[in-house]
Amino acid sequence: MIRAPNLTVAVFLALAPPASAAKITLIVADAEQARAASARAGPDVSVRAFDRISLGDPIEKGRLLASVQGADRVVSATRGKACGWLTHEIDGTPVDCVMPYDAIQVLDFARAAGWRRVAVVHRTGYEKVYARLNARARERGIVLVAVRVDGIRELPEALPRVLKTVQAVWILGDPLLTEGAAFDYLVESTLARRVPLIGPGADLVARGVFLGADSDLSAMTRHAVGLANAAAKGAAPEDGAEEVPGGRLVVNRVLARRWGVSVPGGAK
Repeated sequence: MIRAPNLTVAVFLALAPPASAAKITLIVADAEQARAASARAGPDVSVRAFDRISLGDPIEKGRLLASVQGADRVVSATRGKACGWLTHEIDGTPVDCVMPYDAIQVLDFARAAGWRRVAVVHRTGYEKVYARLNARARERGIVLVAVRVDGIRELPEALPRVLKTVQAVWILGDPLLTEGAAFDYLVESTLARRVPLIGPGADLVARGVFLGADSDLSAMTRHAVGLANAAAKGAAPEDGAEEVPGGRLVVNRVLARRWGVSVPGGAK
């Protein structure tokens, strides 16, 4: 395993076994990434851009969902809401999400910061992602504590118990947890107890997250194209979970100074 400071690991949420020969829909972040992906995609891979989709517009939603219903598998290489939304909306088609941040970097940061016990908040369906992160955490002497919820109503019961025993809380990227009331609750609860919150996106730092992690979008797209091409030939998407160049970490410097947290090298 490569452990360079600027590498991004692609971790996949595999919701069903791959087809032996399949038609794949690849969802990328925007039109620019769609053009780049289309130039590399094989004949059985259809590329769609997510940036123009308004999730509040039933017509746009319907067009996107209709475009993937004939696929045997969906691979999503996006930031923000897209992949979690797709996994909730698409019925009967497996969805593989390229996780848009560097899990290895986050764990190395946690070890350097002295966080030996980290809660991981995730929704049902992310068990394979959690298991992979847990194995990497053990290699670094870090204990992960799973906080699995099906809905936001479960957070007020599940989170306070673990906040008493952990040094950080890590959100695994589902839009239910990174938007709206659930995200606000996570931020307010962790700030009140002075527990650093880790989020899947550098933009979340401005919204109260202590540590945000991003990946290079072009590198993630290139990797996802290779994944989609392989999946069209019957390969399991999770088999392609190697490191992808371009990761970065962003730290909330205000909170770091206020809480006296030493920021390891490599984070901005």
